[in-house]
Amino acid sequence: SRGAWLAGLIGVIIIFVIARSSNSHLDDEAISLRTIADKSDCFVAAAPRNDRITTLLLTQFFYYLILILILIIALAPLFNARFDLNNQVEMTSYSEHSEQYFQAKNLFGSYDFWNKNLWLGFGQGTYTLNLYNNDSSLASWKYQPAHNVYVLMLVETGLFGLLFYLFIILFLLYSIWKTNKLFFPIIAVMLIHGFFDHWWWTLHVGAVVWWVVCGIGITNNEKLVA
Repeated sequence: SRGAWLAGLIGVIIIFVIARSSNSHLDDEAISLRTIADKSDCFVAAAPRNDRITTLLLTQFFYYLILILILIIALAPLFNARFDLNNQVEMTSYSEHSEQYFQAKNLFGSYDFWNKNLWLGFGQGTYTLNLYNNDSSLASWKYQPAHNVYVLMLVETGLFGLLFYLFIILFLLYSIWKTNKLFFPIIAVMLIHGFFDHWWWTLHVGAVVWWVVCGIGITNNEKLVA
């Protein structure tokens, strides 16, 4: 999907930015050591430059670029079709996604300030059921989750639930940035893709992949980059 391509492209950019910033940080540390040595008139052995993280990130960057090029070449007709907005299939897809956002807006916006569903939602996994309860005249295939994880969080778990999940996401981003930057681009791609699809939230395999990757990401794997 276009959302997956966009998320992947942003992930590649994040890898490059982190690699550059890590390299710049190491250079600054080396300059600081030389300055201290000059001022103290004593010999300070040059600390070994640990650029293992930078090397691994640039390796990821290279492999992702190669993979993207291979997929674009091998799947050129499908790739062109997905980005041709005049294509009937893509026009239908855009129309259906817009309709899904409209349905979500109607579901969530139908409650006043004191209604518990505004704050606590309908309950996780009940989005399509509530679509049917709200309008049972639609064809069965039209009862689809909104293609946006965060919209589903808001409707199914309410404002409190959305804020709780956003807190968890920010905690994960902070922890991974501090302990395991190699996984930060992966988590970022998953979060960005959540704006364009729902399977991280609605499918069992999506939830399992999400939490397994996050669990690996927050592990401080210093031995891997030492």
